[in-house]
Amino acid sequence: MTVTITPSAPTIGTGSVLYVPFDAWQPGDFIQAIIISDSDATPFSSGWTKVMDLPGEAEVFQRTASTAGSNGSARFNLAVSGDFLAWAEVVHVEATPGPSEPGGGSTDPRQGLILGVDKPASATTGVPAGTVLTPVTAHTPVSGAEYSDLDILVDVNLAGTTGVKYRRCRLRGNSGAGGSGAGLVRATGNHGGGHVFEDCTFDPQTPHHNRDGIRGWGFTLRRCDISGVVDGVSVFNTSTPSSNCAVTIEQCWIHDQAYWPNPPDTNHSDGSHCDGVQWQGSPGLVVRGNLISGVLRTASQPGQFGTKHTNSCMMIKPDAGPIGSAVIEGNWFYGANIGININHDAPDRYISNLGTLTGNRFDHDQRGQGGGGNDTWTVLKPTSTAGTFTGNVYEDNGAAVRIRTQ
Repeated sequence: MTVTITPSAPTIGTGSVLYVPFDAWQPGDFIQAIIISDSDATPFSSGWTKVMDLPGEAEVFQRTASTAGSNGSARFNLAVSGDFLAWAEVVHVEATPGPSEPGGGSTDPRQGLILGVDKPASATTGVPAGTVLTPVTAHTPVSGAEYSDLDILVDVNLAGTTGVKYRRCRLRGNSGAGGSGAGLVRATGNHGGGHVFEDCTFDPQTPHHNRDGIRGWGFTLRRCDISGVVDGVSVFNTSTPSSNCAVTIEQCWIHDQAYWPNPPDTNHSDGSHCDGVQWQGSPGLVVRGNLISGVLRTASQPGQFGTKHTNSCMMIKPDAGPIGSAVIEGNWFYGANIGININHDAPDRYISNLGTLTGNRFDHDQRGQGGGGNDTWTVLKPTSTAGTFTGNVYEDNGAAVRIRTQ
């Protein structure tokens, strides 16, 4: 349950304390995290640790241990060391979940998830367990429509549409071979963007070396589970390549990708180049709070390198247009040959400034081991590519990762 608190006064002066009341507080309830809008504000009581910076001045704090409240009410204090606090969001977790939204109660483990704090997993991504899906073998999206609880057994083409929403749907694509550049969802070319996929599962009924998860621009993925494809997400806009890609990927789990040797995959001499996210052009990509695992599905091992590793968790190369203004933060990147591989597309396109790549966590399981230990190939970028590369660490020990240059 997320409670948004707006101060009664537009400005809270230096040293002020904001009291956040909760009604109907029950024994065993606790405050899990707090999101505050002002970087000069900090939780007043002890035991709070900043875990993530959000765009602007917003920050996320989390308790190292939950604190039970007394029956009836509770108060939470914020100390403001600056001069302004616009809002605060407090995540209040109920010991016995009650009706948090119209229509009844909820025991969904996704309730109260904190972006960049709660690592995505099978229980918190994709179609929720127990959802009854209706099979669909023909599907023509309509602008502004919302589709929910469907098992979509054909490719989805969003051409000519705007603002289509999919919730709790399984997207499995056609039963036959994928055509060149096919995706379970195609958001390429002429469409109006604004598409949303929430709590959806992308899992092809017929994996193929030409089949990705979703391709194009103008969409948001939230708490989706993507597997069994070559590239999980492929971002580009060939119609207007310099325009903002308008793609946001949040709290998703991308894993167990599919590899084919050459032949049949003749796109590369060494077979499929599997990337969790492949960013090929159009600036403004937002990737936050995701788990991207660079380990191939068991049936596809060994892969491109004779190992279990994919090409990269994120491949960033301006093949189809300029790249910049990225927000890549609070993610978990595991395995792959190189965790995040940033490249120019010389001699035509160069990445002068990537944007921000901050607060991400890596394991030590990259194929590129470098010096081993805390010196594996987590991030590789051109020497000339600027940006903010801070707070990226190994998850197990907190050691800073090395930003390698080429």
